Amino acid sequence: VERLIEAALENDFPVEFVDELRRIALKHDIWRLVLRDDPPAKVPPYKLRLKENAKPFRCKARQYAPLQSAFLRDFNKTLVELGWVYKNPSSRWACAALPLRKPKSDEFRQAVDYKPLNAMTEAIAGLMSNLKTNLERARGKKHYGLFDFIRSFWQLAVAEESREMLSYMTDEGVFTPNRVMQGSCDSALHFQVSMEDCFAELLHEYLLIWIDDLLLFADTIAQYLLVLEKLFDLVHEFGLKLSLKKSSLYQQSVTWCGKVIDQNGIRHDPKRIEGLTAMPLPRTAGQLQQFICATN
Repeated sequence: VERLIEAALENDFPVEFVDELRRIALKHDIWRLVLRDDPPAKVPPYKLRLKENAKPFRCKARQYAPLQSAFLRDFNKTLVELGWVYKNPSSRWACAALPLRKPKSDEFRQAVDYKPLNAMTEAIAGLMSNLKTNLERARGKKHYGLFDFIRSFWQLAVAEESREMLSYMTDEGVFTPNRVMQGSCDSALHFQVSMEDCFAELLHEYLLIWIDDLLLFADTIAQYLLVLEKLFDLVHEFGLKLSLKKSSLYQQSVTWCGKVIDQNGIRHDPKRIEGLTAMPLPRTAGQLQQFICATN
């Protein structure tokens, strides 16, 4: 947390308010480098509703490359130790675990092919927030904070009656989760709606939420500190945890959801469009047609 405070000072946070910032940042046990065996957040559990005549699906056993198999074994051993999943050889449901290589890395992450389950699930009649409209509320502010929920979906519980449906299979057996799994139908919408409910009193006027990314903003430093403390109070109240690595206590200009936002307005993040700006101009009709098709 002290490193976050140092970074805030490097970002021109007023020195005369640093003691207040430190008090607010250290007030609650809300920070994590890695998620521990903390209890799930205090929000309604995730429930699935199956379509009429839906039948349990169990995938065929898959073979994995040695590195993938080792990753799945170690990863799920950790999940079992944390109490987030349990081995369930009697499960009638099981979708395939997918070890995916992280971009520009030799490391893997686990996904699950929930397409068969999703096809049998009645989707929630809800909508994600309109990000373009909501971003306008942050335009022209002078003080910002960026916060990220560590292992976001894993912080939320699954209703007991829905857990077996979310079971997945590795080469070492079937595991049933009691925390929300990314990729299952409406899991992202459930997380978004849950967070909007938790932070309703700050939402839009001082806070924007996009899944697990939070943007806090205010016109004055005094106002910013007030809403920052309220934000952390709510994080603590609902039993949520923030990432130390991916959070920033204070900035005067932020890059969030592909946009650069500061007191001068909102503009595209140059890194997101550098491939387009570096593209050579079309010189023939064929090249122009190719460009038009590529940009849809």
